[in-house]
Amino acid sequence: MVRAESVRQCLCAPLGPVSGLCVASIAVAAASAQCILHELSRGHWVGIGVAVGWATVAIGPYGAAFELTKRLPADVYVKGSGVLLVAATLVSVALELSIFGAAEPPRLLEVVTSRVQVCVALMALAGISVAWRSPGATPVPRPGASSGGARPDLALPLPPEEIVLARAAGNYVEIHGSAASHLVRVTLSALEAHLQPFGFVRIHRSVVVRRSAIVDLAGPPARRFAVLSNGQQVPIGQAYRDRLGGT
Repeated sequence: MVRAESVRQCLCAPLGPVSGLCVASIAVAAASAQCILHELSRGHWVGIGVAVGWATVAIGPYGAAFELTKRLPADVYVKGSGVLLVAATLVSVALELSIFGAAEPPRLLEVVTSRVQVCVALMALAGISVAWRSPGATPVPRPGASSGGARPDLALPLPPEEIVLARAAGNYVEIHGSAASHLVRVTLSALEAHLQPFGFVRIHRSVVVRRSAIVDLAGPPARRFAVLSNGQQVPIGQAYRDRLGGT
């Protein structure tokens, strides 16, 4: 469950600097090994430096394009991701031809074919990420007249009483329960308006929590944080402290 959730987060949520560097390093290492093995099968030896350089040129544009697809608005995601990945293919081919050269037609065909295969594979991953964004989502019942900004069309992976907090993640929101988190494509402001009737409050510009899930407020006055029922500690923004006056 944890591994599947980690893979889903990697495919759907924008990566931070550290996680992005780790994923890029693994991808470059794998592509470098593939390059060395491929050349050995043809009776050629390629140095590690050359292999790493080739791997960076070959997959770097795709990594950047795939990260950009995660930040696309929902209404242009399908077309936008296709355009970005095709552009990455053209950039990758152009970089390899300009840096490493490919004068012979067979070599040029090999380069283009390999990039098209990568492009198709990433398009498939982009399609999988759409299905994984909000697994098991079910519509949340609309409360009564006091619902305010509640949206009957908004589907969430957990009922409100099981949600501990929601955290902004680019164009998505991570919804945390007591044991797992789920990724939903919605703005935090829209989700906040929907959940307010259920006892949720924003305590940071990027975090909304359920009031009843706050078990303690701790820390010095200048660095207050909320301790939640699932064990997480969330900093309280200066501009939001008055919202917890009665907590």
